[in-house]
Amino acid sequence: MKSSEIAQYLKSNYKYTGSFDSKSFLRIEMALPLSSHMCHSTLFICENREDLSCDGAVVLCNDASAVVPKKNSIYIETELSLREVFDKLFDWWDDKQRAEDTCLAMYGLISENESTETLMDIAYGHLGNPILFADYKQNLIAVREPKGISMPQWRELVDTGEYSIDNYNESFYEVHSTITNRKDILKLPVDGYNFCFCSIFCNCVYMGVFQVMEYERAVSEGDLDVIRTMAKLLSVQIEKFPVYPPGTKAMFDQIICDLLDGRIETRNELEMRMRKHRWEAADNLQIMLIEVPKPGHQGLEQKLKNGFARCLSNTKCIVYAKYIVALSEGAAHEKARVELEKFCIQFGTYIGMSRMFSDMFDLQHYYNQAKNALLYGKKCNSSFRVFDYQRFAMDDIVNSLCRLPSCRFLYHPVVLELAEYDRINATDFSSTLYAYIKHNRSIAKASVELFLHKNTINYRIQRIRELYNVNYDDFQELAHIFLTYAMMKEDAGR
Repeated sequence: MKSSEIAQYLKSNYKYTGSFDSKSFLRIEMALPLSSHMCHSTLFICENREDLSCDGAVVLCNDASAVVPKKNSIYIETELSLREVFDKLFDWWDDKQRAEDTCLAMYGLISENESTETLMDIAYGHLGNPILFADYKQNLIAVREPKGISMPQWRELVDTGEYSIDNYNESFYEVHSTITNRKDILKLPVDGYNFCFCSIFCNCVYMGVFQVMEYERAVSEGDLDVIRTMAKLLSVQIEKFPVYPPGTKAMFDQIICDLLDGRIETRNELEMRMRKHRWEAADNLQIMLIEVPKPGHQGLEQKLKNGFARCLSNTKCIVYAKYIVALSEGAAHEKARVELEKFCIQFGTYIGMSRMFSDMFDLQHYYNQAKNALLYGKKCNSSFRVFDYQRFAMDDIVNSLCRLPSCRFLYHPVVLELAEYDRINATDFSSTLYAYIKHNRSIAKASVELFLHKNTINYRIQRIRELYNVNYDDFQELAHIFLTYAMMKEDAGR
């Protein structure tokens, strides 16, 4: 097979422009039919690898397995037929294009501050082979494996949350020193399998490794591009995490911040970080959110944290957004709540409290509960300054329902019909029904709220039953009516 034969084949089957120069290589501009689209590219085809010094070449040679291709180049045996040559060529180019698409997707994830776990998912989706990322800075490890296989040593590292080179067997240990000094991908056999190792450097310091095991298929040249890109982006991820000694307050603060920001995506990742830093969270946790009157005022923030610690011990406090987030182990007893009220008055602030919980991975959810407790508590014009979410859970449910596009279609028809009846007849049956249900069908309490005689309340309630056949003994119907009034009230206040 000669380059002139390829030129003749291209002339017959593809649109291209080509010419030979003094070094006898062919420059081809052509449209390659890839699996998903047409790719307009320029190829250089020569008959001797010495004839061409640039990358991106197709080199015809007697034994392609005996040479190491330059980056982005492919070597094809001259003994192959034209069809076999172009099958190899198109497969090679398709592989390169897929790799480029994957690399662009990973760069997009980094620009959007996605987590390392998401990067691992993208890389595994492309490579298809078992992959491992070890971060020596945080002593973390992330693994992806095809279903049906398990790498015991890798899995053990994931389960224990600890990474150490000593956990590997002797054959891996022997190549480790070579890996740490390698700037590009190193391909080595370990335990009967070929592995690709790519070292991760941050500011010229060796910080970790990304490795791929050839299990499902051989690693292609496009895969190598993905591996290089992955190592580069993982170095960016490592630099995002500050180094804290195990067990320090700064380390606890960072884990809490990462949970609140959604940067810890899996329970496994959280458990590894907590185990590494010897943090065993209690089973009875609660978020208390302290509003900072002057956000960014460091002196005030520190005073608030100190004052809160005097009211309630065994808490971890961090500054987050315009709040101080306190993670408390155990519910605040009555005496502590009295002290917290005094604390709020002293500093002119408010506190929102979540429900109790036991799973640290749900921290962000309970942070939102405490935040909503603050929001609804301040709206209710209460004399108190410490607000418990449980008291405002129904408000939160109603608010969530009101955000639905189909909210108005959830209204109970009786409420709408009764409102129209009031408009036509100049009556006020709607407020009577709402007060009656709100006070658990107590005519006495409804009469006090509306400043009406009990007989008047009773008459209206019976009249509503006659008009719309309302069953006051049906809890579900009353709950639906009550929710409808609450949603209408919330919607009117928007």
